[in-house]
Amino acid sequence: QVAAAGIRGSDLKGLMVPFPSIDLQRAIARMLGALDGKIEVNERIANTALGLAQARYGAAASTDGWRTLALGSAARWLSGGTPRTSEPSYWGGEVPWISALSLKSPWIDDSDRKLTALGSISGTRLVPAESIIFVVRGSSLKSEFRVGISQREVAFGQDCKALIVDDSIDPYLLF
Repeated sequence: QVAAAGIRGSDLKGLMVPFPSIDLQRAIARMLGALDGKIEVNERIANTALGLAQARYGAAASTDGWRTLALGSAARWLSGGTPRTSEPSYWGGEVPWISALSLKSPWIDDSDRKLTALGSISGTRLVPAESIIFVVRGSSLKSEFRVGISQREVAFGQDCKALIVDDSIDPYLLF
């Protein structure tokens, strides 16, 4: 009985909705069930790997040779930028351009938006592989902190910061 303004329930009752045969519906349901099972197994594997990594990190951190320093001293901090989107010669190349929207994986190696060589030197920054990139502005910060480590040279937008880790620190450890 509740609908968006301008849509009446009686309008929705007449909406034609296609359905495949019951056999195909059941086959689809079985496939989705199998995928749910695979997702559950993958989550258990990921949790086990995370537990092992935390244990390994904890054991290593309790040994001599560790030091403490401010994050600001651990890396060179860079701000990103966006080349003019109205300039077609800047876009459609091979250099991934990382934005708050495209930073969805911890392993940064691609993006749906790419820059040309000219675009990569026009209003943005390039960072090398093993740079840590994280979101500092945008609606995603309400619910999550997006961070990743580049697997190749990438450019990034103004909603992100990049850390180029000091040579005395392993970038994956800092990540």
